[in-house]
Amino acid sequence: MIIEKPKTKDLENIRHILEQWTELEEVEKYISRINLEIEGNTEYSMNFWVIKDGDVLTGVGGLAEPLPLIMPFAKSDNPGEIKILYLDNNYRGQGAGKKMINFLENEAKNQGYKELFIRSAQRYEETAYGFYEKMGYVSLAKLDNNMSVFHKIF
Repeated sequence: MIIEKPKTKDLENIRHILEQWTELEEVEKYISRINLEIEGNTEYSMNFWVIKDGDVLTGVGGLAEPLPLIMPFAKSDNPGEIKILYLDNNYRGQGAGKKMINFLENEAKNQGYKELFIRSAQRYEETAYGFYEKMGYVSLAKLDNNMSVFHKIF
């Protein structure tokens, strides 16, 4: 498996993965932001990567500065946030998620982040929460919008 920056030719595969997990409005928001980064116009300090198994795109992940509502939980002066981490359902359980989260953590360290947050909707409780905890993230709080906040300090 390799992790690399997304390319224009990857957008449809990224869309397919996102559509498995989230609503159309969120899909379009992330496709737009990924496309902006491909064109060199990053917003909100968002950076994205894809993971591929050979030529098959199996997942997408992204880092950014945390939203203001997360900042009260920060333990350092430079927190980051994993914005998205989605895998194609056909490739779950094969190590791609672990490889991607390890990559994102290393990238976060390279960007000077001292801790990472993950916000995850309650609908992912069965698929993501245990994975984050297994990867060393601690559940901190539930926000009013049914989002759980996970945290890891480096």
